[in-house]
Amino acid sequence: MHPVVPSDMTKLAANYGFNPGLIVGDLLFISGQVGRSPGLPDPETLEDEYRLAWRNIGAVLAEAGATFADLVQVNSFHTDLAHLPTFMQVRAEFLADSPVAPTWTALGINQIGAPGATVEISAIARLPQAD
Repeated sequence: MHPVVPSDMTKLAANYGFNPGLIVGDLLFISGQVGRSPGLPDPETLEDEYRLAWRNIGAVLAEAGATFADLVQVNSFHTDLAHLPTFMQVRAEFLADSPVAPTWTALGINQIGAPGATVEISAIARLPQAD
């Protein structure tokens, strides 16, 4: 197993005792990412929050040498499923170049671990060198 920790997530990972990503064989497991980032103000809109969560997923992918096209599974956890259409629009921005859409599970939950967050996204990617 090989941990994947983008430089801007080092402090967060150390404080909470987790790895943003973990490579096992040819798979990259990405811990849940929220639409928050150290040093940045909280997002003002849902779209901004969702984009930042996807950018955080992208940072872990990039650190491992992968892209959004390598995603095979996505799980999203939402505090309000009424916002799912907005989430899907933003998701499409990040997955537009993927030749095959990843599998996806969306769950409605009461609360996210990061105060004020409305979504958390976890994912699994197949590393490109495995092809």
